[in-house]
Amino acid sequence: MKLTKKQINRIKGLREEGLKVSEIAEKLDLNYSTVHYHLNSEKRKQDTRRYWNKLPKEKQRQIRKRYNPYQKEYQRNKYQKDKNFRKKKIEYSKKYYQEHRSSKPIEEVKGGNNK
Repeated sequence: MKLTKKQINRIKGLREEGLKVSEIAEKLDLNYSTVHYHLNSEKRKQDTRRYWNKLPKEKQRQIRKRYNPYQKEYQRNKYQKDKNFRKKKIEYSKKYYQEHRSSKPIEEVKGGNNK
């Protein structure tokens, strides 16, 4: 069952109030594992990144090579359905780069010294 953002925020809010996972599940009439899953989503993402970064570079290349055709097909289908997909993808990439790769803005990184 897919939860809405509102439901997920309600789960997190109840947890911040001090309720146990089992109490939240009972109160919202959800399964314990569903509540636990959504409360630990950020930790799960971090663990996945840590696992990926610990893999040898050769293993990372093998995995990328295996999934690359699927990713290209997904993007091709997505682009055909949504004409703004390319624009959204570029905006997302710029935002990600600024947040995760460098403390400098993109213009400074690409332009070098602008004196």
